Amino acid sequence: ISIFDNTAVADAVGSGILLGGRFEASTNLTEFASIWTEKENSTSGQYGGELKLGTRPHGGGITTAITITSAQQIIFDAGVLFVKEIATPTAIADHGALYTKTDNKLYFQDGAGSEHEVSFA
Repeated sequence: ISIFDNTAVADAVGSGILLGGRFEASTNLTEFASIWTEKENSTSGQYGGELKLGTRPHGGGITTAITITSAQQIIFDAGVLFVKEIATPTAIADHGALYTKTDNKLYFQDGAGSEHEVSFA
């Protein structure tokens, strides 16, 4: 499946998919969330784009929750990241992991599997 937007070149144009369903006992439908793309700038010939995930609060419209940029940076637009407490994860070579355990401390694990407590001065 390919979905394209044929709008003139501009920043933040793109296409997406709305996801939703029934929100009351009748057959009335509404959108709950969305996945969409946007061009990162208005420069003709430059095709860097972002992937966005949006959610909808009761009484509001869909707003961006997470943005993944063309540089593969992840932006949590609400500004808060909640992390479930876990046991020490299995290391993945060449990747670092941030996590928290039941001792309420934050940890970093390097790609070799060494665990380091993250402390704040």
